[in-house]
Amino acid sequence: MKISQIFAPAQTTRRATVASEWNLRGLLLGLTIPVAMMTINMAMFGVALPAIRDSFVLAPDITAWISTAYSLPFVVFMPLYGKLGDGLGKAKLFLWGIALFILGSLLCFLAKDLTLLLMGRVLQGIGTAGINPLCMAIITDRFPADQQGKAMGTWSAVGPAASMPGPLLGGFAVDYLLDVR
Repeated sequence: MKISQIFAPAQTTRRATVASEWNLRGLLLGLTIPVAMMTINMAMFGVALPAIRDSFVLAPDITAWISTAYSLPFVVFMPLYGKLGDGLGKAKLFLWGIALFILGSLLCFLAKDLTLLLMGRVLQGIGTAGINPLCMAIITDRFPADQQGKAMGTWSAVGPAASMPGPLLGGFAVDYLLDVR
C-alpha cells in the first residue's frame, strides 16, 4: 500500500467497509507514534539536561541554550508547517518532519561537542514543529465527521500517556547508555 493511499481522504459513501475502518485505525496509529516519540523525547531530555551540563562543563546560561535550540525553531516553524501543508501536502510534510526529528535525535545521541548537540536540537525542533498541526489537519481531512472527535481525543491522549515513562527512560539512558558522566 502506498503512503498516498493511507493518507487519502476518507470515504463518506456506504462503501466504507471494514477494510477502510482498519485503514483509519492504522492511520491513527501512524499519527500517534510521532506524538509519543516527541513527548518521550522532551521528558527524557529534562532528566538528562543536568548530566549533559556536567559532561560538557557548561555554565547555566549556556545550558539554557540547549533547550532554546529546540524551542525556538519549534515555535517559529509550527505555523509554517500549517501553511505549507495546504500547498505541498500534509502527509509529505509530516513524513519530512519525522525524518528531521529522527536525524536531529541521532545527532544529539552522537554529539561529542556542544555545536553538534545544538544542531541536533535545532533539527529536532524543526521536525517536531509539524507534528501537532499536521496531525490535527490530517485527522480533520481523512476521518469522517462523525469519527473526528473520537480520533482527535485518542490522538490527544497519547501525549500525556507517553510522558509517564520519559523520566524513567531518561534516567536509564543517562546511567547506562550514554557516556555523559
